[in-house]
Amino acid sequence: MANIQGFAITQKTPIASHGEGNDEKVMRFQVTLPITANADTIEFGYLPDYAVVTGAEVIHTAVFVGDIGITGDGDGLFDGITTVANVPQRTALSTIMGKNVGMGPVAVTGLATGAGTAGTMNLIVRYVVEEPGVAYPFVAAV
Repeated sequence: MANIQGFAITQKTPIASHGEGNDEKVMRFQVTLPITANADTIEFGYLPDYAVVTGAEVIHTAVFVGDIGITGDGDGLFDGITTVANVPQRTALSTIMGKNVGMGPVAVTGLATGAGTAGTMNLIVRYVVEEPGVAYPFVAAV
């Protein structure tokens, strides 16, 4: 019978550390989109060094068809999303959820893969920040 241990047990840390039990932070990126066409790009902003994404939501006042992600994983938050006007959508099956994005700058970007209509888009990304150190060396989890 196997005994599987989490990070806090293997590192003998009696208190929450290295992102575990850390305060969750929220970034809200807002962009005003014109009518979008296939291959139009969006530059939302940046995540801080060593951010670990715990969730994301997007709400757009119109229709957007495309992908939203980060540097190196262009559809890591939303892959093939089609927004419905004023209906919040949560990320599902995100490839970067729970993974450390490493040292930045880590750009949050979007790519239109179909036609969309003009409007205001809000992208909300929740994350914790892991603090690397001697006892907790950074290991990319992508």
